[in-house]
This record gives sequence, structure tokens and C-alpha cells, in this order.
Amino acid sequence: MNSIPISRVSIFFFVLVVIVFASHCKKKMGRAPAAETPALSTETAKVAPAVVDTFKISFSRGGGFTGLVSGYTLHSDGVVQHWQRMPAGPDSILWAMTVEPAQIQTFKQQLHDTGMLEKKLDETANLTTVVVLESPSHQYRWSWSGVSPPESLPLAFKAWCEQVEAFCKNLKK
Repeated sequence: MNSIPISRVSIFFFVLVVIVFASHCKKKMGRAPAAETPALSTETAKVAPAVVDTFKISFSRGGGFTGLVSGYTLHSDGVVQHWQRMPAGPDSILWAMTVEPAQIQTFKQQLHDTGMLEKKLDETANLTTVVVLESPSHQYRWSWSGVSPPESLPLAFKAWCEQVEAFCKNLKK
């Protein structure tokens, strides 16, 4: 008779472990990977016009003691998202709104015109700023310590960074 209660206890713990594991996997599958911006809803995708040149531009800053990173992602379909990311937790979208897609296309063209697509910059520090241009076929990433781009970079890129950041900040005013 002693083996029957032990067997029931073993089954109980096995089922408990499976439930905990399954719920953990479901949580991980339900959120976007940390390096990506959370996907738009299918309703938004249906309403948005078809865009031939699909890309996104991300501008973020953070690190430090808390590890908090906040930034903006500008999608080629005109959706602009303001988000933040904690080291231990899901990304949070603070707000999202739609602007004219032509404005986002202009930012991409201006970035291209700065000459930065041919330059590499990969610095990190306690506070790091990151700019990413991502399309289905390419990803360009620049990072530097602090808020302002290094003096060695083109003035046009510095002006572009200021312009994009100001544009995003002014959307919510």
C-alpha cells in the first residue's frame, strides 16, 4: 500500500511541473524578443496602406544602474511607437500613433544622405545611444556612449539624430 500514495504524489508533482513549464513557455512565446519592437496588431496591418519599401528606424537610449532603455521605432507604414525595456521583463509600448508614411521615408532618405550607411560605430558605456535602420535584407546599427554622437561623425548625422528625436518627442505634445 505504501507504493500507491508515493505514486500519486509523484504524478501530482509531475503534472505540477508540466503546468508550470507550459505556462512559462506560453508567456515567452507571447511576447516579442527583447531585440525587436513588439509587432503591430493584425487590425492595424489591414488598415495600413501597402508599403513597397518596408523598413523601420529605431532610436533608443539607456543603460545605467537600472538597465532601463527607452526609445522610438518609426515604421515605414507611418506607425511611430514610444517604448521602454527593462532587463527583466517584457517590452512596454508607452504610446503608438500614425503619421504620414512619407515623413518616415524622408527620415530614411536623410539618414542615407548622411553617409552613415558606409560607417561603423559600435561603442557602449554606462549610458548608450543606439540607432538602427532595419529592412528585410539589411540591418545597420550605430551605438555610442552618452547622448551626443561623437565629434568624428558627420555633422549631417548629428543633425539627423536631433531632428528624429525632436520629431518623436513632439508627437505626444
